[in-house]
Amino acid sequence: MTQSRVVVLDPVVDMARLTAMIAGLPLSLEAGREALHDASGLVALLVGPETVLTTADVTVLRDLRLVVATSAGKDHLPEATLREAGVEVVDCAGYCTDEVADHTIALILDLLRAITVADREVRRLRWSHQGRPRQIAGTRLAIAGLGRIGQAVAARALALGMEVAAYDPYQHATSFEGVTRVASLPALLAACDVLTLHLPLRADAYHLIGAAELELMPRGSYLVNVARGGLVDEAAVAAAVRSGQLGGAAFDVLAAEPPSAGEILLQTPGITITPHSAWYSPEAERRLTDVAGAALAARLAP
Repeated sequence: MTQSRVVVLDPVVDMARLTAMIAGLPLSLEAGREALHDASGLVALLVGPETVLTTADVTVLRDLRLVVATSAGKDHLPEATLREAGVEVVDCAGYCTDEVADHTIALILDLLRAITVADREVRRLRWSHQGRPRQIAGTRLAIAGLGRIGQAVAARALALGMEVAAYDPYQHATSFEGVTRVASLPALLAACDVLTLHLPLRADAYHLIGAAELELMPRGSYLVNVARGGLVDEAAVAAAVRSGQLGGAAFDVLAAEPPSAGEILLQTPGITITPHSAWYSPEAERRLTDVAGAALAARLAP
């Protein structure tokens, strides 16, 4: 039987594990962008979030039937072009929900309890409470985007005794159990101690949080972004932290990754940055391969 080709464009995918998952199917696996030079029989792609897939690529890949985004979202893909070409596009949403929610809460606790600030002070031989740690219970957490991850963050925050409000016009009322539903983003910003973002980067969400939005937040509040770098005007955040409008901020995603030495967020005290690692655990890495493999098997089986 002639085998159809599947090309993997994500070094995180475990090729041995994926090969075992699709054993028995008429599929052959290849890895690396050079495999795209031969378009014949190439029916599926697994595309990581750091891989650029262009409209030109789609035009050449005439046998392409399926693209699996090996990530929780599909914003890095030319999805409209793919669908116009008759290509099914799916993602691996859910594979790292717990990891991202845990990371979000860790960053929130770090900001509120001034853990990173305290560590830096002690290393300078300054034994003080300069960071002014805050009580967690009763803190007002605002969640922009109440999908899988937003809901998981809300559950953890509620367990810590935080007061949780959220804005998401697309979610059903059942998603807001224990959470105060807010009618608009400005209303959410105006009554929070911490704002955390869990939104896709749609065209209308670019720089959703800029200088004007930061001014709506109570002075000394905090911002956390583990979603998409483009959601936030980073220069505006740096300015807000420097002025004291924000008490601090934490990022796991940046507009440009990795950042350059002159990146303004790196130069601003009071901002914590992790290297797009919120998704990661060995378990999540395995689940990513499993979810992607299941998508291939379900859609490409004879």
